Amino acid sequence: MHIAINRHNARWYAISFFSMSWLLLFLAGYFSYVAWERYDSSNWPRVPGSVTRSYSTLTCGSNRSFKSWEARIAYRYFVDATAHEGSRVSGYSVLCDDNRNEVIGWLNAHYPVGKRVEVFYDPSDPDAAFLKVAPVRAFDIAMILAALVISGLMAYGGWASLRVSNAGPA
Repeated sequence: MHIAINRHNARWYAISFFSMSWLLLFLAGYFSYVAWERYDSSNWPRVPGSVTRSYSTLTCGSNRSFKSWEARIAYRYFVDATAHEGSRVSGYSVLCDDNRNEVIGWLNAHYPVGKRVEVFYDPSDPDAAFLKVAPVRAFDIAMILAALVISGLMAYGGWASLRVSNAGPA
């Protein structure tokens, strides 16, 4: 059995494969940046700060229709007599739950407005800060490696499709 490959479609396959490859390469870069920031933040200096706002938003999970609520915390801190505001607690979600009242209750108990907190800030960019230092997890490394491997496979698929599209008639 012989399968004929349409050379015109092969070009579109190549474009699709290369586009996906670039997208996955971008995602690998993003995941690498986030993992590096988590790793690097363990060496950042600390300053005192205070919670200015705690609230919940519909952001957790893969589908907002699940009504999963995420705890959010805003805080203020000073570096060299300059005020800064931050909202990142750690590199991960602090608390997610499908019951908004649970999230709000947890926030009121753990991060009420006015609570004194310790803020880790990046000395090269004092606006970049965390309340908690989060370690780089094996899952983070796996996501980076998976994105790189799949990106490579997509690039190979694009290259193979280009070879078919550029091949002369058999």
